[in-house]
Amino acid sequence: MFRIIIGAILLFGSAQARHSYPDVNLKQEALRDYYAGYTQEDKKNWKFILTTLSNKPLTKLLTLRPKLKSAGAKINHVHPLQLLCCAFSDDSLKVALRNLQSRGGFVWGEFISDIGNSFNEELSHNNMRDEFIHDFSLNVKIDIDVIYSSIQQRNWGKFINLLIDHLPRDNSSDPWDD
Repeated sequence: MFRIIIGAILLFGSAQARHSYPDVNLKQEALRDYYAGYTQEDKKNWKFILTTLSNKPLTKLLTLRPKLKSAGAKINHVHPLQLLCCAFSDDSLKVALRNLQSRGGFVWGEFISDIGNSFNEELSHNNMRDEFIHDFSLNVKIDIDVIYSSIQQRNWGKFINLLIDHLPRDNSSDPWDD
């Protein structure tokens, strides 16, 4: 019951808010440039979003909502494949994504919904070219055949779950230990 109440507060806390977490899918003036990558400031904001959503208590998420939305607005110019590339190239962000996935519920659901909206927007502008997907798969070291169909089907939850599940593992350590 507590989760439902918190979820309702987060979801309907603002008359203008469509989602409870940072909108990474705000209206774009121009296409996001995949090859522009991301800056250290973008990475800092993305890390704040992922670590906050994955580790903070639900009650704390309510108070951090304005900061989460602000951080989301600051990274809105970054192509969503680059955001995931950033996450899968940093051990602490890999762990944060795994923790967020394990958290499940509306926190994971809203995260997937928001990033899915961002991907759908890129697809609607023909800005998810095969060359981007191929480059992304090379950068995160995941076989393109594992993820390609989920992207084509616009199944963003499956896509991110596949990325987490097929993360290449170093024989000397568990990639989920932090």
